[in-house]
Amino acid sequence: MARTTRSRFAPAVVALLLLAGCGASGGDDEAGPTTDDGSTTEVETPTTEEAPTTEVETPTTEASPDPGADDDVCEPLLTVSEYDERTGDLVRGGTPWPELQAFFVESIEEVVAAYDEAISLADYELAEHLTVLRDFTDGFTELAASSDSLEELSTGATEMAGVLEAGEAGLALDTFAEDTCGFSTGGS
Repeated sequence: MARTTRSRFAPAVVALLLLAGCGASGGDDEAGPTTDDGSTTEVETPTTEEAPTTEVETPTTEASPDPGADDDVCEPLLTVSEYDERTGDLVRGGTPWPELQAFFVESIEEVVAAYDEAISLADYELAEHLTVLRDFTDGFTELAASSDSLEELSTGATEMAGVLEAGEAGLALDTFAEDTCGFSTGGS
């Protein structure tokens, strides 16, 4: 399923930007090995015949889902999503730094509280991701308050402890939110 990415700035988005470059091959997957002169050679991929398959009917059992469990965690995640969206609107709109800075400092407490609520409602794996994001976001308050510009804030955020972990957790949370809740958390 194709996902659209939105260019928004929020505490963990900086981490996502760092991760976007990691793991990208930058090369052509169809190119073969590189020769001494730097050129690539064509590699022929052998084909194999597939063995015939036999369909086997297996009995299905339906697990009894916890009604509303995923819906419950979506509510606080919506707060995170709305914060991310508002942040993106302010940044794209060219909001002057003092106003943007005040928004960051004043809003982070609400976002951290939303993470805390989501952690209390989430399963173990999701709660781990949320905890990483909560801790990273909570540490962002002091940086936002002491930065003199958005650029300084961005640079400082990329140097914060746990930035890569927050980026990975942000990606996992965004996937969960899109698949379960129907909205993006912007990787926050």
